[in-house]
Amino acid sequence: MNLKFKLSLQNNPFGKVFLLLLITALTSCTTKNIDLETYKVLAKDQQQYQQSITTLNKQLSHTKRKQFQLALAKIRFSDSKKVSDLVNGTDMFYKKINGLTYQEIVQLSEESNTKIKISY
Repeated sequence: MNLKFKLSLQNNPFGKVFLLLLITALTSCTTKNIDLETYKVLAKDQQQYQQSITTLNKQLSHTKRKQFQLALAKIRFSDSKKVSDLVNGTDMFYKKINGLTYQEIVQLSEESNTKIKISY
């Protein structure tokens, strides 16, 4: 049995939708898996920090992502002297987390005296 499949995109809205779904599926499969035990957050500057955190967040479960966000907030609050530090980050914040793994960041936040309460 020889099956041939021809997809015509001209004047075919379903073909275009199919093609977009196929491209989305293929590109989402190429997300690089990282090892949470060894992946180190790079935070020499804000751009590098954002890229590193985004990569890490994609690999975390919902629960771990919330725990990680809380850990980052505790560390950031502990180093902040003014509101702009919270928004922009500080050199000290970036230096503290640069090169640390997920688990090391969570442990560092547990050593902080900063208390954060989140209520829903």
